Amino acid sequence: MKNVKYLFIGLFIFIVIASFILPGYFLPSDILFTLPSFHKDEWVKPKNSLLGDPVFQFEPWRRYAKSRLQEGEFPLWNDQNSKGVPYFANMQSAILYPLNMLYYFLPASFSLYFIHFLKLFFLLLFSFLYLRSLRCSKDISVLGGFFITFSAFPFVWLQWPHTNVFILFPLLLYITEKIQQGRTNGHRWYALLSFTYFVAILGGHPETLFHMGIIHFSYMLFRLYKERKKIFFSFIAIIAGFFLGAVQLLPFLEYLFQSYSLLHRAEAQDTFFLPIQSIMLLFFPFFLGSPHQEFYRSFAGTNFQEAIGGYVGICVLLLGGLGIVRLFGVRRNSVIAFWAVTVGVLFALTYKIWPFYLLTQIPIFSVSANQRISGFMAFGIVVIAIVSLQSFVEKKVVINQMLKKRTLSFFIPACFISLLTIGLLPLFFRNVTERESEFIGFLQIHLLVIFLTTILFLLFLWLICIKRQKISPSFLLIPIAFQTIVLFWNYNPVTQKGDYYPKTELIQTLQKLPKGSILEVGNPQLPQNLNLAYALEHIENYDVLEIKTFKDKFNALFPDKNHWGKVDSVDENHLREMGIAYVISDYDLRLIKQKIQTEQNNRLALDSHDKKIRITFKPTYSDLRAVRLLTANFNRENTCSIIISLQEKETKRRIAESELPCTNINNNMFCH
Repeated sequence: MKNVKYLFIGLFIFIVIASFILPGYFLPSDILFTLPSFHKDEWVKPKNSLLGDPVFQFEPWRRYAKSRLQEGEFPLWNDQNSKGVPYFANMQSAILYPLNMLYYFLPASFSLYFIHFLKLFFLLLFSFLYLRSLRCSKDISVLGGFFITFSAFPFVWLQWPHTNVFILFPLLLYITEKIQQGRTNGHRWYALLSFTYFVAILGGHPETLFHMGIIHFSYMLFRLYKERKKIFFSFIAIIAGFFLGAVQLLPFLEYLFQSYSLLHRAEAQDTFFLPIQSIMLLFFPFFLGSPHQEFYRSFAGTNFQEAIGGYVGICVLLLGGLGIVRLFGVRRNSVIAFWAVTVGVLFALTYKIWPFYLLTQIPIFSVSANQRISGFMAFGIVVIAIVSLQSFVEKKVVINQMLKKRTLSFFIPACFISLLTIGLLPLFFRNVTERESEFIGFLQIHLLVIFLTTILFLLFLWLICIKRQKISPSFLLIPIAFQTIVLFWNYNPVTQKGDYYPKTELIQTLQKLPKGSILEVGNPQLPQNLNLAYALEHIENYDVLEIKTFKDKFNALFPDKNHWGKVDSVDENHLREMGIAYVISDYDLRLIKQKIQTEQNNRLALDSHDKKIRITFKPTYSDLRAVRLLTANFNRENTCSIIISLQEKETKRRIAESELPCTNINNNMFCH
């Protein structure tokens, strides 16, 4: 690939054209319709129910910043939540991040495509530059850039500020390599190093910035350890970048140390790991389904996005493993040595493996979401794989007859056992429901695709590195694409124009009323921050931090919370004290509630068609008006029905009976 610059120019032009012509909005705003106040005539399962934050937080923040800037005001303060909260000091708003600035001057329908496509474009470009600085060929560097860009972390976190920062990681490594290789005119690289850290600070995710800084600093020491002068100037350049970013960092730190969430985070530090059993998702990402597919179930204590961050595809894992065995153990390679050790440490931190996880007890580590460093682990795996591939291509891999026989004697039975296991998978289950049977079929297809593409990858690798056939290493992209981008291509859905923050009857009513703060009671109807999309005021706020004094007072006045964390009962005097003008609720606040079953995890499993559940309760008050059912099938589409019958225990007199389709329960979140 002689003129690789034309590839990137062509990709950029394609991104611009695609952003103009693609329909709808690159935002999962169909998730709004899981809220009763946004329901259409018929409930439809959202395309990806896990992407709530982009809809409920990041896009409303961008809309709010755009409206303020168009009025000639810089949004230092958000006056529409909690009677006023810091806005610029909330780093995740990322007001000054260069890509977000495009949003302020371009139509939202175009800019949402353009911004997120540019993220992937820059990740590909910076990864290519870094791999080229490691003396990989242009073809193999482009291939490695696609491997990194196609991996799970950039896709599942694409619409979060995490990737604002993450895409700059390979650029930092590239700059470090240029400093290490340079003899003169190094000042431009030090200046670029400062600017890159400055932009990373503006990216809006301090945890990813912290993780990236630790890994980059380690890499810098490793590559420049013989040249103390370069280490000194690099360190000064990084400090200069943080000085430039002080305009964002200082307000954030002031807000952080006055926040409600800092103490809460410290108490929840034991949750910042992935369960050890979720390691299987590094090999089979849809082993429990996926939220953008028909089937999905998560491991306890985490979700799909957290658990899948380290996934790069079995092919890349195999190539990286071969590289470590050959170049770390036999022919030592310093880059592979660094990344092999780094990947091992990050793996141990991610999955809480002793003794490495003890590092996360260090104060700053203890409040960071350490399970998300798996994205950097995946990056290191790809670097190992690509540097190894470059070595295999340059130096013909020789396999003697004995090794060839041993390889075949292992490979052929392994293939046979794998195919047999996939084919006989249904036999491992007994008494499965129709739905479970459908999932087993889905899982068989998933495993078969991974198996066949891995075989294809090994075939291409054999032809390229051993048989010396005249085929380009780019052919390896075919099986890799099937194991990565084909699986995740629709993870971030496009929704129709009419689904982009529609003005429902509730919204129109609220906008006609005099200005005043809103409080939600009961099930979510208009969650805080979503109000910013409609220029409404909300008494609550959610920006991860939150002002401690306000939050403490609010919790003291409204201590009764439901399983959503929402206020579940109110006192009129307390409403006045907080200056709340309007209350939105999905039940009559005048009713006196009696909780029969209060534990969220004490669920009633309706796992068969004829199963009957009997619950005996004695109302505290004689005027029983309604029975409220909270279902565990929220955001799931079920084709079932429930017959509910109420009768007196003593007389057996039937008070009421009704049949409820599960779709109706989804529609209303509860039923009377």
